[in-house]
Order: sequence, then structure tokens, then C-alpha cells
Amino acid sequence: MAEVTDDEIIDIANGFLLSSPPGEFMEVVTDVRALLPKESLINESAPRTFREYNTEQMVQVDSPKGHKVLITKYGEVADGEYLDPKGGLVLFYDHIKQEVTGSRGIQSGDMENNMENLRVRLRRNASLTLESITHTVPPPCTERMARSSSPSLRRGSIPTTFGMGGGAPSGLITLESSWATSRSWSTTMRMEMFS
Repeated sequence: MAEVTDDEIIDIANGFLLSSPPGEFMEVVTDVRALLPKESLINESAPRTFREYNTEQMVQVDSPKGHKVLITKYGEVADGEYLDPKGGLVLFYDHIKQEVTGSRGIQSGDMENNMENLRVRLRRNASLTLESITHTVPPPCTERMARSSSPSLRRGSIPTTFGMGGGAPSGLITLESSWATSRSWSTTMRMEMFS
């Protein structure tokens, strides 16, 4: 039987890392490092692997302006630089340390102007839709939804047109509710656009 090469070990280790469950990436990194014959094997590929995982999982970080920002390949301006369009910033993100290390203002060329208009309208209309949904569901009903063991009572999909003028894209807004504490619940919204 042939001996496993270092390159094969690195590929296997990276496969484990990229398959990490959301929120458990660093725990898997620790476990994989403990299994390797030489810890240094993973060091060379770590920046690339960490970046791939973070952008695929759309890691959520805090903006210096006080709101949340997603680290995604779609918002990547340059290596380790990601758009925060709401805050008007480009964030510097260290994939190894898993933290924002700085920021700068958005410069011309960082964003497509025609897409910014669409993004602003989409965000505004989605926020209004979510606000109207959360205000129209009476508290006893939301409490029953959140406490239910049935996933269908905790999730709801609302087909919608985002209302951006002629030929407006339509989409689906999916809400997932869960108990955050014994007296409050949180709602996660996911939007899908299609023409």
C-alpha cells in the first residue's frame, strides 16, 4: 500500500475544514491540527482555506458603524477587503483571526453605481415588508409559532414583488423564527430574487 503524501494529507484536512458546520469552524481547525503528523502542513493552505470557508458561509461581522455585514465573495473588493455598503465602508477582514482589522471609505470603482441603486431600493422594500409582516402577526400567534415543535409553524414564506418600478424583480422572503430567550424570539429573513 502506498504511503499518503503531504499534499494528499493537506487536501483531506482542507476537505474537513471546508465541511465544518456553521459556527464550528475554529473547533474543527483545532481538531484537524491535532490529527496532523506535522501542524505546519496546514499553515501554508490556511489563508486560502479560511477565506473560502468564510466567504462561502457568508460569515457575519460587526461593522465599525454598529450594524452587521456579511463577508461574501460577491462583496469582495480585493484580497481581504469587503464592502459595507450600508456604512459606506470597505472593511479589512483577517480570515485567520476571524475579525475586522480596519476600514476605509468606499472609493469610486469599489462598487457598481447601477447596482447600488437597486441594492438601496431592495433593502428599503425588504425592510418595509419585514416590518409590516412582524406588525401584522399578533403576539399570541407568534408565541405559538415560536414555541411549536412543528417546523412548518416556525417558518413562513411570502411571495412578493419588491416594488422597484417597471419590470420589478419578484422574489421570495422566507422567515424563520426561534426562541432567543425565554421571553423573546428572533426572526431570520432570507430573500431570493428571480425574474
